[in-house]
Amino acid sequence: MAYTVKNWEPQIELTRLLAALAEEIVAATPEDLHLASVLANRSVAAAAKEVRELIATASGDQDEPDLGLPLAEAARRREHCARQH
Repeated sequence: MAYTVKNWEPQIELTRLLAALAEEIVAATPEDLHLASVLANRSVAAAAKEVRELIATASGDQDEPDLGLPLAEAARRREHCARQH
């Protein structure tokens, strides 16, 4: 059975969704993060890395350094990669 969506404004709906998600993420306590990591059976660091990768992919900023690395190491890796291309 097909449904017809009337008066749908995707830009407004996406803006509302992102605002709600942002509020929830900002309000999360360290205990919330720990519980979520335990329930998901993964570390907070791994989740943060995945989120950063998703943001980089979505924004096209593939060349951003991995924030989990010391800045000097990230810069060294970027320079090495640039020399190879």
